[in-house]
Amino acid sequence: MSNDLLLSLGHNASAVHIKDGDVEMGFEEERLTKTKSDSSFPHNAIEQMGDIQYDTIYVSHWDPFCKLENMSSKHWKPKALPDHDQIITLDQDFTHHDAHAHSAVAFQNSDMPTKDTHIIVADGFGNYGECLSIYEYNGPSKNPTLIHRSHGYSSSLGLMYQYATANLGLRMNQDEYKLLGYEAHTDDTTKLAMCPHIDKVANRMFTDIMKKKVFDPHDPLYDTSALVKTQMMWDKELSRYDRKKAHIAYFTQSVLEIVLERIIEEFDICNVILAGGVFMNVKANLAILENIPGKISVMPLSGDQGAPLGLYHVDYPEFRMPNKLNWGSRYLHKREGKHLVTVQTGNEVVDFIDTHLSKNHIVNVVKGAMEFGSRALGNTSTIMLPTKENADYVNIINGRDSIMPMAPMVLAPEMDKTFMHADRVVKSTNYMIMALPYIDPSKNIMGAAHPWVNHPGMFTGRPQRVGATDPIMSLILSKYGILINTSFNIHGQPICYSSADVQRHHEYQMEKDYKNRVYTVILQGDR
Repeated sequence: MSNDLLLSLGHNASAVHIKDGDVEMGFEEERLTKTKSDSSFPHNAIEQMGDIQYDTIYVSHWDPFCKLENMSSKHWKPKALPDHDQIITLDQDFTHHDAHAHSAVAFQNSDMPTKDTHIIVADGFGNYGECLSIYEYNGPSKNPTLIHRSHGYSSSLGLMYQYATANLGLRMNQDEYKLLGYEAHTDDTTKLAMCPHIDKVANRMFTDIMKKKVFDPHDPLYDTSALVKTQMMWDKELSRYDRKKAHIAYFTQSVLEIVLERIIEEFDICNVILAGGVFMNVKANLAILENIPGKISVMPLSGDQGAPLGLYHVDYPEFRMPNKLNWGSRYLHKREGKHLVTVQTGNEVVDFIDTHLSKNHIVNVVKGAMEFGSRALGNTSTIMLPTKENADYVNIINGRDSIMPMAPMVLAPEMDKTFMHADRVVKSTNYMIMALPYIDPSKNIMGAAHPWVNHPGMFTGRPQRVGATDPIMSLILSKYGILINTSFNIHGQPICYSSADVQRHHEYQMEKDYKNRVYTVILQGDR
């Protein structure tokens, strides 16, 4: 019997236990400390695994010089590691981006064409200041071939988006998705006036990315102190928009999409696999899909929590990521209160949800193992009929910004009837990681639809395709069709993990539930 531990340090700090080649469980540190985007060493996540002697501990990180020992004591605590035989980590021959690329291979398995397929990795930065890497895909059990890599913080698309978020007074590495909502509020006249500046910056970014840069350990570009100057550069670039949310959001998203589209054209990409934090941007993923003739697969664990899976994949090329991300094993205890019930069977959950959806109530559902990654996929979710009024009401009871997006849940057989291009997306429609255009949106689903910027009258959604792996939600969807699924958590806090979290978040909602419409059900047991 083999036991291996996979750790991600820094942003998305996490731990995953792999037993005999299969994922046993996995936790992000934030779910246990209750600190959103907690980047501390994931000792709480490790403790959840139990007392285990590990064969190998795989550690992914983003130190600029790829030296694990350089990581601060906040991120790396070697004395806190459980018993193990060896540690495997990154080096100059296998970097953070390479780990992302391998994780994407392990995710999509053998479903993407081996011929004419590329992998793109893009994030804020990895080791040696890497910010964008392009590979040729050689099949599920072979190493991808690196064909281009960009270094330097000033040419990082991820940092551009991160610093634009900060420029608006929002939280970096948390609130970037809000820009997708804000950009829709830019009028056509303003868009036209902004075009010359957008094109100028996009051209500069593309030119920088395409330059062949060789790592030089003495180059200050790879010193994280250069990040301050990079942020100042973007603040100066954005100053012309006077902190107007819609304008800054439209500028940033437009530059991102234009640069990615030009990369697709430059490398004549037909099919593409995407990984890295930049591709948490569901609209950018759609822009890429619109510019390729073939298929797309987006790794749902695009953040750093996915990278250790790629490091593990190098040693075990036969490793395949599970089709479900419910890795956070938990025991859900009984809790009772106003509009809060605990049940024992899946049938009782179905009956509870049906009863309240039929009355147009909002239903929090907590069942089974918690989701690993940034999306709530039905086990720790708030669901409702997909009206704009319901989406607005949920934002109120969670203390969220009104711009917060909502995602549609759709039965697998209905995907092709509901969304354009669904047949060209490999596996990723299960995970809310792709925006797709609605074929025929109606006013009754506007709570799960968003204006497709620069496509007047068209709307997109970032769907979760639901199938047999979630029989409870499948039964509900067979009756109600499209439903909204958003994570069950109050704003600024992680998705609920424990029964105590559930009760605390539910009671917070109760205080704001002035229409008396919110109900919560827990499926008790060990999952």
